[in-house]
Amino acid sequence: GPWSLVVSHRAVLAAGLLGVALLLATTWSVTSGASRLSMGDAFPALFGEGSRAAVLTVREFRLPRVVAGMLVGAALALAGCLTQAVARNRLATPDILGVSEGATLLVLLSLTGGAATLGAWWTGPLGGMLAAGLIIAVVLAASRVIERMAMPVLAAINAVPKVALAPLLFQK
Repeated sequence: GPWSLVVSHRAVLAAGLLGVALLLATTWSVTSGASRLSMGDAFPALFGEGSRAAVLTVREFRLPRVVAGMLVGAALALAGCLTQAVARNRLATPDILGVSEGATLLVLLSLTGGAATLGAWWTGPLGGMLAAGLIIAVVLAASRVIERMAMPVLAAINAVPKVALAPLLFQK
């Protein structure tokens, strides 16, 4: 045909093994909890069959938790791939680049500024986004000026929130 696809045997094997691992983890997560369900009770409950308690437990509590965990894991994997692609470095991670420190810095500043513990939940994501935006801007500017200076500049930027965090973390 007009389409051709070349896939390595290792990729097919890895995808198969990861699929089996995901199925086992999902099965374990759906059957374990405060009220243990056997596989014989949990599988029919997925389709609305079985006891009312099993159906409620599986379809309303455990399965949404499993799906949410899968979606969050996929989103974190995508974020990691994008971080590495933007930084053009396979070792780039949010903690190395300073995103984690930016989030921590803004949360600590809001807490020391008198915000309630639960009232300032949005400061962590906002600090992370601000730090990521600064990192992207610096990488773009540095890559235009000097091709290989992006990572040293990012390392220097990473030190800034750490220095700012020190007095907040170690005050008595």
